[in-house]
Amino acid sequence: MPDVDKPLDRSSVSLRSLLNWTPVNKPPPTYRQNRTTASNASAPSPEVVQKPEPSPVKHSPIIPNLSSNPASQPDLLAPQLRLDADGNIVLDETSLLVSLPETTMNTSGMRFVDEESGLLSVTYNSFRPQEKRGGRWDARETVRFYRALSTIGPDFYLMLKLFPNRNREELKRKFKRESRAHPYLVNQALRKFSHLTSYVRQISHRQSPVL
Repeated sequence: MPDVDKPLDRSSVSLRSLLNWTPVNKPPPTYRQNRTTASNASAPSPEVVQKPEPSPVKHSPIIPNLSSNPASQPDLLAPQLRLDADGNIVLDETSLLVSLPETTMNTSGMRFVDEESGLLSVTYNSFRPQEKRGGRWDARETVRFYRALSTIGPDFYLMLKLFPNRNREELKRKFKRESRAHPYLVNQALRKFSHLTSYVRQISHRQSPVL
């Protein structure tokens, strides 16, 4: 085995002798490892702050208060079943009726509408111009109407020139009224008008040149 204090001569040293040879400046491996472990254990280690684990939240089931007033509970919008005195499942007829809760309505911002004021009685005729009706037909105007009827016929547009104070609707209503009250006189006036029309046609046909 080589000396410990002398340098190692590699040419004369065998491998077996190197197994038990330990230099002076290098302690055995077991001692060096134990010393390193002891020095690491003596050094102050940083404190590890442990976070508190959150406590699990317990969800408690919501149990309805069945002892409260049933009127305060909302009605279910579906038919319900119940057990009768004999233990049979029957339909609860009270669940077929829906009762709405009474709510107080704020009427401070509402406007009062009086239906008797005439605002709701507006019709189509309310926007039409009002027709000016003439006075009653006297005997002189009635005779003039028959003369115009026997001369012009039931052409109320041409009659307006003979009655400047009347309109076409008044002349038409006068004709209907006289047709119901005095149909014979109206027929005689229209017959004279037809004879006059045929006579004028005959004269115009005779005077027209033959082509």
